[in-house]
Amino acid sequence: MSPWLVMAGKGGVGTTTVTALLAIEAGLQGLSTLAVDGSFGSPSLHRSFGILDGHDGLPSLEDRGRQPQELLLAAAHNVWLLPAGNHEARDPVLGQGGRAGVYRRARAVFGQFDLVLVDAGSTLDSIIPAVELDPLGACLLMEPDRTAMAGAYALMKVMAERCPTMPLVPVFNRTHLDQAQDLYNAMNGATVRFMGARLVAASHLPKLPALASGAPTSAQGLSDEGAEAARHILSRLRRPARASA
Repeated sequence: MSPWLVMAGKGGVGTTTVTALLAIEAGLQGLSTLAVDGSFGSPSLHRSFGILDGHDGLPSLEDRGRQPQELLLAAAHNVWLLPAGNHEARDPVLGQGGRAGVYRRARAVFGQFDLVLVDAGSTLDSIIPAVELDPLGACLLMEPDRTAMAGAYALMKVMAERCPTMPLVPVFNRTHLDQAQDLYNAMNGATVRFMGARLVAASHLPKLPALASGAPTSAQGLSDEGAEAARHILSRLRRPARASA
């Protein structure tokens, strides 16, 4: 089973919260779902599911005696978590090569699930090793902020060079539909002009009070608009489209 990545070109855009939200919605749809925390330096995905600190995580797979099955945590209905571990217990920054090796070992459990979502974070140190998992595609998160948009554009250029055939699904987080459409038009104009490629249609997630704490432990608190937006994104992950020239 190849995963889907959730990534951004700038920190704070919401990769962790959106990964948890999509995993919860997928579980409610009956899909056995694995959420993987790729933020080795600042693990937090477990907290989005209401799980306390203190669990061994992916870096422990450097020890050949550990098996990824041992690390799985029940996170929500039909959702399991591969945590990034306790960054206070061991050095979390393995380097790109070390992270890629850990991911290769973790992949042994991916086939047990209908959907695998990897929170790949917002730095190349975390994104590039995740790309080596040969993902089905990636959700590229953006916000209505100049720095976030510039970071997303720079990340698109990197992805176009390293994995030009990988589908990218633009997702505008904490953005209303009309604003998301305006931002998409601006971003698409830049990619057509400077990269020679047209973005696929964007999705959006509105700013939701239920997600303000960063802990979407239940989908019950989501507005109809938020739940519908999550379902729309998931439907696109199951039917990915590639950017066109």
